[in-house]
Amino acid sequence: MTSRDRPRLLFDTVCALTDMQYVVFHATIGSQGALAIQEYYIRHKDGRTVDSSAERQKVSRCLVAAVERRATHGVRVEVRAADRSGLLSDFTRVLREHGLSLLRVELKRHKDDAFGIFYLVTDTGGEVRAEALRAVQARVAEMDISLDVVMEAPGWPPVRKTSVPAPPVAGPQPQERPRPSLGSLLWSHLGKLSNNFNYIRS
Repeated sequence: MTSRDRPRLLFDTVCALTDMQYVVFHATIGSQGALAIQEYYIRHKDGRTVDSSAERQKVSRCLVAAVERRATHGVRVEVRAADRSGLLSDFTRVLREHGLSLLRVELKRHKDDAFGIFYLVTDTGGEVRAEALRAVQARVAEMDISLDVVMEAPGWPPVRKTSVPAPPVAGPQPQERPRPSLGSLLWSHLGKLSNNFNYIRS
């Protein structure tokens, strides 16, 4: 199973299997960039194996549904301001001060204005409370930054079955080659924020 890595992903997956009365007797967990890859070998609590194709498909569907249901997809906000030096640094500092982190960012410049779409979660990976968003909105308004809450973000990327063997937990993990992005130029300002940045040319 492949999905976006997040806090409690392993716990939620194993809990879903336990709720369905299965026992995990072997597992391989790995990652590729921002993705987590989980492979489980399961059987019934009474020792019976999962033999039928119909049962295997049912387990797959239930796992995907359970992990998607418990996943935090974040809140999408749109930001606009006059472009200036230090703008992104100032905005992300306000997010950190209010206990928020980024799942994903899309940045765009047009003439003298800067635009951004930010997908926000809490520092612990949870859903952002409305009070926190209002506090951020008020604080950045003092910096002449306009922030609008658009919607809860869709899952990115969706959970899916995979036949790609996951690398073992122990030992070095393969890393994806980073794509050129605006985020790579501003990394020193972003602290512990997510590295999933895309630069959109207008």
